[in-house]
Order: sequence, then structure tokens, then C-alpha cells
Amino acid sequence: MLNEVVTIDSLVSFFWFLTFVAMVVSSGSIVGAIARRKHRNPWLWKAAGAFGFLIALISILCFKDLNSLSPEDQGRSRLKEKVIFAAVIGMFVAGLSIYLQALQ
Repeated sequence: MLNEVVTIDSLVSFFWFLTFVAMVVSSGSIVGAIARRKHRNPWLWKAAGAFGFLIALISILCFKDLNSLSPEDQGRSRLKEKVIFAAVIGMFVAGLSIYLQALQ
């Protein structure tokens, strides 16, 4: 009987995990789709959207279409994209480390 309870609890936990994964993938896909429309790197923005949806969404909405920029401005804009990505990942890692410290 104890094994049945553990199995049901495991299924419920797995359901919530799958729900979380679906939300992360869908939020990353939303940001990636906007990036594709603006001729940006969709994979970079999908990852940024998955790790920090709100910041990535606001950032990609502030960027102009890459094809409308001059070649010099395109290089600078791509560098800004990478800086935003690094900031989102940095904030994710910092938040994760704070969370893990709070668990201890």
C-alpha cells in the first residue's frame, strides 16, 4: 500500500514538472518567434526567454529589425543581444544560487 501512495505522489510531482517544462518552452518560443520576425538569432532569444521571460521579452521588443540597420549598427546590435543574454543567464544563476542557499 505504501508503494501505491509513493507512485501516485510521484505521478503528481511529474505532472507539475511537465507543466513547468511546458511553460518554460512556450515562453522561450514566444520570445524566439518575435526575434525571428526581427531577423535576430531565434535560438539565443529562445534560451533567454526560457531563463528570464520578462526581461527577454522587454529587451527583444526594444530592439529594431536587424535588416533596417546599417552594417556598423548591426554589429553593435548583435553585441547588445549577447550582453542581454549574458545578463539574463547571470541573473538566473544568481537567483538559483539564492534559492539553493535558502533550502539549506
